[in-house]
Amino acid sequence: MDLSIKLEGFDRAMMLFDSKKVIKASSHAINDVASRARTAADKQIRSKFALKAGFTKQKVRVSSRANRSALRAILTAQSTPISLKHFPTKQIIDRRGGVTVRSGSRRFDEYRKSSKGARGLSARITQKGGYRPIKHGFSLRHSRGGVSYWRRTGPGRWGTMEGAEMLRVITVASMFKQAAVKESVRRAIRENWPKRFKYRLSKELSRR
Repeated sequence: MDLSIKLEGFDRAMMLFDSKKVIKASSHAINDVASRARTAADKQIRSKFALKAGFTKQKVRVSSRANRSALRAILTAQSTPISLKHFPTKQIIDRRGGVTVRSGSRRFDEYRKSSKGARGLSARITQKGGYRPIKHGFSLRHSRGGVSYWRRTGPGRWGTMEGAEMLRVITVASMFKQAAVKESVRRAIRENWPKRFKYRLSKELSRR
């Protein structure tokens, strides 16, 4: 996503002051604004989606920063579907379903509710939504730590990963495109550009 910033005060500053200092101040100010816009997007996404703290900070980043030859910054959001492990999940566990399974050279401990009519997993994707059941869902606890969430999609031998797929949901890029997130980014730009440009320009002009 390109951050479209109207450089208010830039043209006038170019006429009044050293153009090199104005351009340098502008590049720093744009980067300041880009960082604040990224923070605004992160907060807005987490206010709507029940993602664990810190996750979106890694997925929304300033991928291109402004410099004196290119007064532009770009925000990029990861387009890979998010694993369900990053959302709050619950599972009713029947310990009789606990087995050790092999997948290549790695080992997991699988616990799945095996009784008839089992709900499997339930997950909460949005902040306002409740936990919703995921039919045939189960978790895999890795022997080296961590957990992943899967769903049976077809026949397979018990204790193996045959007929199972990892549960993934919406991408951060899709979240980033939502109207409320875009507006939070635009608002951060509008509110921060005049202040950051004035600060950066004053700092540059004070240098000899």
